[in-house]
Amino acid sequence: ALPAVTDLSVDDDADTITIRGINCKAIEWISDGEIIQSDTLDKDGEIVSTICLADHGDKIGCYVRVQLKGDDGNVE
Repeated sequence: ALPAVTDLSVDDDADTITIRGINCKAIEWISDGEIIQSDTLDKDGEIVSTICLADHGDKIGCYVRVQLKGDDGNVE
């Protein structure tokens, strides 16, 4: 099965973005072509990853992209 996003939420007050994915081995947050955070989990192929934008202020350019990595492909 391909990786899939099952939930995405933004908390403007906390300056965070949270994503939940299934059928994936890792969730990577990318800015300016560089991975700035990566979360992995082996359990059941489901991962919840939260990025705090303020914690990565020196690494974030004009965008943040998220990528779910799985055995059968990636979803961006």
